[in-house]
Amino acid sequence: MGARGTRAPTSHQPMRHTTPRPLSPRRAGTAALLGLLAVLSLLLVAPGAAHAQDAPAPDTGAASGPQTWTLKPATPEGPDSRAHLVHDVTPGQTITDTVAVTNFSARPLQLSVYASDAFTPQGGGFDLLTSDKTPVDVGAWIQLGASSIDLAAGQTALIPVTLTVPGNATPGDHAGGIVAAVSTTATDANGQQVAVENRVGTRVYLRVDGPLNPRLDVIDLTSSYEGTFNPLGKGSVDTTFTVVNSGNVRLSGTQTVTVTGPFGVELGTVQLDDLPELLPGAALEQQALLDGIWPAGRITTTVDIQPIDADPAIEVDPVSGSTSQWAMPWGQLAVLVLVVAAVAYRRRRSRPIAGPGPTADGQPRVQSAARSA
Repeated sequence: MGARGTRAPTSHQPMRHTTPRPLSPRRAGTAALLGLLAVLSLLLVAPGAAHAQDAPAPDTGAASGPQTWTLKPATPEGPDSRAHLVHDVTPGQTITDTVAVTNFSARPLQLSVYASDAFTPQGGGFDLLTSDKTPVDVGAWIQLGASSIDLAAGQTALIPVTLTVPGNATPGDHAGGIVAAVSTTATDANGQQVAVENRVGTRVYLRVDGPLNPRLDVIDLTSSYEGTFNPLGKGSVDTTFTVVNSGNVRLSGTQTVTVTGPFGVELGTVQLDDLPELLPGAALEQQALLDGIWPAGRITTTVDIQPIDADPAIEVDPVSGSTSQWAMPWGQLAVLVLVVAAVAYRRRRSRPIAGPGPTADGQPRVQSAARSA
């Protein structure tokens, strides 16, 4: 008899095939909504493109030539330490003073000398009318001992100054200056010959006796808010305004811009550069940009100015101006709408499905399901 063979045990198990179970409509809707929220959050918090900044203009420096001269306040003995010619006067009064003109050049100079009225240029500061303009204020009240002078190299000349204040001069500050100038010609960008007046001078400040009204006003105040759709981001407030010297005293001042939200909550503030000197009647446009301002809804921008008189003994009341605008939190509102929609959707999908009602005799209805073999 042959040996009976035995079947070796095997470790192989029959393979089990599984078919993925499709998502229920409830789970599919929830997954789609979560995916939409994830994509939207990435878009909202993604940083915006950097703003390009203009390159600073090259500093070419002031052109220096072989002709150099100065005009300064002086006494009959020579130049003194005063920065300007400053006098308190009364209508009809006549006073005398002196200016010194010095030629620092290595060659002789021929200079024209004249007086003119002062004004505040558009960008602020102090300037005098050119020689082709006829003065009507301080420039017309000044008589000089010479209208032109010839100076050897290194020479100083003293010029007498006579100030005659008209009897009907208005109270307050009047400003002008005395100039020593050299006129030359140059070629402009179009190839045309133009006259160029190179001048130096000294300021003349007169305060005519009478009632003083030191006052600055803030006008044409506008403000706008630029926000972001990033719910975690802040915006900026761009403000422009004009400061007007509506009094009769020359004034400078400090200026602050503040942004507040509901209930006066401070959202941001900035201290601007001090106002340059503004002559009576002068106006100067200013601008302020405040970054990092939360979109708090209705916000208010306020400009506060503390005027400063050249005479410390004179106190000037502060002035202010304000305007309001909307700073809508669009990014935060978008996230809130999505969250509310997600919560409402999940609540609606989680409601139990109503079963079949009872039979006519009050017995529970029995459901049967066919099962295939």
